[in-house]
Amino acid sequence: FNNGLTLLSITAEQLLQTIEHGVAATAPGATPGQFPQVGSVKFSFDATRPANNRVLSLVVVDNQDKVIDVVAKNGELVGDPSRTFRTVTLTYLADGGDDYPFPGFLEANPTLVDRIDLLGEPDLDGDGIFDIEEDVNKNGVKDEAIAEPFEGVANFAPFGSEQDALAEYFHQVFPTADRAFDRADTEPEFDERIQNLAFREDTINN
Repeated sequence: FNNGLTLLSITAEQLLQTIEHGVAATAPGATPGQFPQVGSVKFSFDATRPANNRVLSLVVVDNQDKVIDVVAKNGELVGDPSRTFRTVTLTYLADGGDDYPFPGFLEANPTLVDRIDLLGEPDLDGDGIFDIEEDVNKNGVKDEAIAEPFEGVANFAPFGSEQDALAEYFHQVFPTADRAFDRADTEPEFDERIQNLAFREDTINN
């Protein structure tokens, strides 16, 4: 796959709802496709609890891994539930893939969500006419693809796609053979970002 990337603003309450959905179907020996892959957040969950009531801790961190916002603690939402966070996700998920709740957020308040698809809004039926169902962010105009704001090194995939973003990131962070990515996958009991309480204790809010 090479999904497009989509920018969305969501509230703290919606962020918690989104992460809850991501772990709602997790069970011993089963990690469904909806299980979230995340950055700039950390969370803990208990898969033995009822679905949509599994996340115990959820925080937002900066690029130095410092906590800058506590969203949930002890299973409860913390602070103003209407405060917002700007996020990026796959267009597939923004469209409701894997039953993610983003379309409902957009329907409720398109101005707040302010959806931007980096690849633009496609002409789904190829008729050259901007149809209402093609107005995915509900702003009433056809949004074109975002122009690449820098001269990228990776050119095998279009700017605004997940593969291009990953390739540009690797070039920036792991640019040479002697600095190539070589980190082993982390076992669940040592995972600091997504803490499955079946394998370890919760240290998110410590």
